[in-house]
Amino acid sequence: MGMKIIKINYISENYIKYFYAKYGKVVLNLSYQEHLDFFFNDGFGGVGAWARNLRAINTDAEELIINDRILLKKLAKELNSNNSDFENILVVIKDFSPDIIVFSNPNMFNFKQLDQIKEINNIKKMIAWQCAPLNELIIRRLRYFDFILTCTPGFVELYSKLNIKSYLIYHSFDSENNFNINNFNINSDKVNELIFIGSLWLYNEVDWHLERLRFLNNIAKKFPVSYYLSIRKDNFIKANIKRGMYYIDKYTSLTFEKTKNYNDSPKYIKLPEGFKGHIKNDVYWGRRMIERLSQSTMALNFHVGAAGEYAGNIRLFEAAGAGTCLITDKKKNIVELFEPDKEIVVYEDQTDCIEKIKYLYNNPNKAIEIGKNARERILKEHTTKKRMNQFIEILNGESY
Repeated sequence: MGMKIIKINYISENYIKYFYAKYGKVVLNLSYQEHLDFFFNDGFGGVGAWARNLRAINTDAEELIINDRILLKKLAKELNSNNSDFENILVVIKDFSPDIIVFSNPNMFNFKQLDQIKEINNIKKMIAWQCAPLNELIIRRLRYFDFILTCTPGFVELYSKLNIKSYLIYHSFDSENNFNINNFNINSDKVNELIFIGSLWLYNEVDWHLERLRFLNNIAKKFPVSYYLSIRKDNFIKANIKRGMYYIDKYTSLTFEKTKNYNDSPKYIKLPEGFKGHIKNDVYWGRRMIERLSQSTMALNFHVGAAGEYAGNIRLFEAAGAGTCLITDKKKNIVELFEPDKEIVVYEDQTDCIEKIKYLYNNPNKAIEIGKNARERILKEHTTKKRMNQFIEILNGESY
């Protein structure tokens, strides 16, 4: 008998709000499993893709979502249970009886809950995915797991220094999902435009998104752009409450642990003058995002500071998989993933980026050609199915 793998997902609250605004009426009367499958088929952030592609290589696999209240209520109803959400999730895990559990976020359960999960019969490995900035709490949690999966060589190096075992599995494109991708003919109906779909976390805790904001603003001053942004920021009152906590912590005997994340005094962050005019009203997530990317000749990518010297964010693979010409920042490992000027366009700095965007705007057929080459490279080397084969090799090497 082969191994059985379950992946437990904690997904973006912003995406959950989008999902129900868009599909709430569609999923209202679906069963728990039908509702869950609808989530997975939407393709957001690779949720559902691991199990789908593991099954495609003959490995028994399932996935769960643990932070959607509507979905969890349906689960409780079908189990005829008055127990907590966590207890109901335990029932699902026990019923599946996995050998391997992958947690999409090391922080989704407390240590007591993790101990309860570990006690389930047959579980041989508990693995966490972590490809984001660390703090002491996260590091302590990572040490709990058998090993970590991460998305860039830089994080593997960092975990090695912390004596935490980790393996590199890059993000990927889910070719098993039936996305409606635009055609790639030179005379296609792609729109000759520069698109960026992503997030801006304008908090004092994550100042690396402020750099992204400045970059996007400067590009928008030079070209017509289509920015579809999920913006998360403190309002004026909340920002000033944080500011007060910071000064109390700094100048009195009282301590607020949260303020340790601030490099400086918190402040209310405003969008630059005129920037709102470049933000489109619509929001794209999951399937609609992939399909919207495929309609454009060019897509902009910008790694935030946490990526360091290495490329590897998920948009790199989503945009290339959608067949748009990806314009991305130069990183040490980019040539291992794509061939610059043939499969992607790489910029050194903002000035170089502007020059290359200008060239592609004036030569849309070149952009379409690069996008076509990018998709071919994705389907050859960067599909989720190939990543899952790699994952199985890691597990076999670990003698699961």
